[in-house]
Amino acid sequence: MVIATVVKSINRTVNEIEKNILSQIKIIDTLNRYVNFEMGLIHSHLPTPQYHVEFFQLNNIDKVYFSKDLFYLNKIFIFFFRNIWVIYFWKHIMQ
Repeated sequence: MVIATVVKSINRTVNEIEKNILSQIKIIDTLNRYVNFEMGLIHSHLPTPQYHVEFFQLNNIDKVYFSKDLFYLNKIFIFFFRNIWVIYFWKHIMQ
Protein backbone atom coordinates (compact mmCIF):
# COMPACT_ATOMS: atom_id res chain seq x y z
CA MET A 1 0.00 0.00 0.00
CA VAL A 2 2.81 2.42 0.87
CA ILE A 3 4.68 1.53 -2.32
CA ALA A 4 1.60 2.26 -4.43
CA THR A 5 1.21 5.68 -2.79
CA VAL A 6 4.87 6.52 -3.34
CA VAL A 7 4.68 5.37 -6.97
CA LYS A 8 1.60 7.55 -7.58
CA SER A 9 3.39 10.52 -6.00
CA ILE A 10 6.48 9.95 -8.13
CA ASN A 11 4.31 9.55 -11.24
CA ARG A 12 2.49 12.82 -10.47
CA THR A 13 5.82 14.64 -9.95
CA VAL A 14 7.26 13.23 -13.18
CA ASN A 15 4.17 14.33 -15.11
CA GLU A 16 4.45 17.88 -13.70
CA ILE A 17 8.14 18.04 -14.63
CA GLU A 18 7.33 16.78 -18.11
CA LYS A 19 4.64 19.44 -18.54
CA ASN A 20 7.07 22.17 -17.43
CA ILE A 21 9.73 20.97 -19.84
CA LEU A 22 7.28 20.79 -22.73
CA SER A 23 5.98 24.28 -22.03
CA GLN A 24 9.56 25.64 -22.01
CA ILE A 25 10.32 23.84 -25.28
CA LYS A 26 7.20 25.38 -26.85
CA ILE A 27 8.28 28.88 -25.72
CA ILE A 28 11.78 28.37 -27.12
CA ASP A 29 10.39 26.93 -30.35
CA THR A 30 8.05 29.90 -30.74
CA LEU A 31 10.93 32.31 -30.13
CA ASN A 32 13.11 30.49 -32.67
CA ARG A 33 10.35 30.62 -35.29
CA TYR A 34 9.84 34.35 -34.63
CA VAL A 35 13.58 35.09 -34.91
CA ASN A 36 13.85 33.05 -38.11
CA PHE A 37 10.82 34.86 -39.57
CA GLU A 38 12.29 38.29 -38.76
CA MET A 39 15.70 37.31 -40.11
CA GLY A 40 14.00 36.17 -43.30
CA LEU A 41 12.37 39.58 -43.65
CA ILE A 42 15.57 41.58 -43.18
CA HIS A 43 17.93 39.15 -44.92
CA SER A 44 17.51 40.84 -48.30
CA HIS A 45 18.54 44.19 -46.78
CA LEU A 46 21.73 42.89 -45.18
CA PRO A 47 25.07 43.39 -46.95
CA THR A 48 26.53 40.39 -48.68
CA PRO A 49 29.13 38.48 -46.67
CA GLN A 50 31.62 39.01 -49.48
CA TYR A 51 32.79 42.31 -47.95
CA HIS A 52 33.24 40.82 -44.50
CA VAL A 53 35.22 37.88 -45.86
CA GLU A 54 37.45 40.21 -47.90
CA PHE A 55 38.01 42.44 -44.87
CA PHE A 56 39.16 39.55 -42.71
CA GLN A 57 41.38 38.13 -45.45
CA LEU A 58 42.85 41.44 -46.66
CA ASN A 59 42.91 43.51 -43.52
CA ASN A 60 45.04 46.44 -44.67
CA ILE A 61 44.06 48.91 -41.96
CA ASP A 62 46.92 50.22 -39.89
CA LYS A 63 45.73 49.54 -36.36
CA VAL A 64 47.88 52.25 -34.76
CA TYR A 65 46.56 54.85 -37.19
CA PHE A 66 43.01 53.59 -36.71
CA SER A 67 43.26 53.76 -32.91
CA LYS A 68 44.63 57.31 -33.11
CA ASP A 69 41.74 58.26 -35.39
CA LEU A 70 39.24 56.82 -32.93
CA PHE A 71 40.94 58.71 -30.10
CA TYR A 72 40.71 62.03 -31.93
CA LEU A 73 37.18 61.29 -33.07
CA ASN A 74 36.23 60.75 -29.43
CA LYS A 75 37.79 64.10 -28.50
CA ILE A 76 35.84 65.81 -31.30
CA PHE A 77 32.56 64.31 -30.08
CA ILE A 78 33.29 65.44 -26.53
CA PHE A 79 34.10 68.95 -27.80
CA PHE A 80 30.85 69.18 -29.76
CA PHE A 81 28.81 67.72 -26.92
CA ARG A 82 30.21 70.25 -24.44
CA ASN A 83 29.58 73.16 -26.80
CA ILE A 84 26.03 72.04 -27.50
CA TRP A 85 25.45 71.63 -23.77
CA VAL A 86 26.79 75.15 -23.08
CA ILE A 87 24.54 76.64 -25.78
CA TYR A 88 21.55 74.73 -24.42
CA PHE A 89 22.40 75.78 -20.84
CA TRP A 90 22.76 79.46 -21.71
CA LYS A 91 19.63 79.41 -23.82
CA HIS A 92 17.61 78.30 -20.80
CA ILE A 93 19.31 80.79 -18.48
CA MET A 94 18.55 83.71 -20.78
CA GLN A 95 14.86 82.86 -20.99
